[in-house]
Amino acid sequence: MNKLIAAIPKDRGGDPPQPERIFGSLPADPGAAGSFEAVTIPGLADDLKVSYAAWHSGDLHRIHSRAFYWTLISIAFAGAGLLIALVLRRRRT
Repeated sequence: MNKLIAAIPKDRGGDPPQPERIFGSLPADPGAAGSFEAVTIPGLADDLKVSYAAWHSGDLHRIHSRAFYWTLISIAFAGAGLLIALVLRRRRT
């Protein structure tokens, strides 16, 4: 049982998973025509087709979502606010 568990691929190394790993984990054969139609999540089949085609043409690039950038901006503003509060507190004492 331990050997089987150890053989399960894990994405804990910090690097994003490679496209081979992502497409290989799908319950459909990406090489077969119309295979992504077996994916029943609305919109996902179309996204998979576009992503798979981009991967094979060499145009697939990783991008961050808007939520990622909003999180970075929020952290920056929170840090700036904390710094200003500490400076103002130090001046009062």
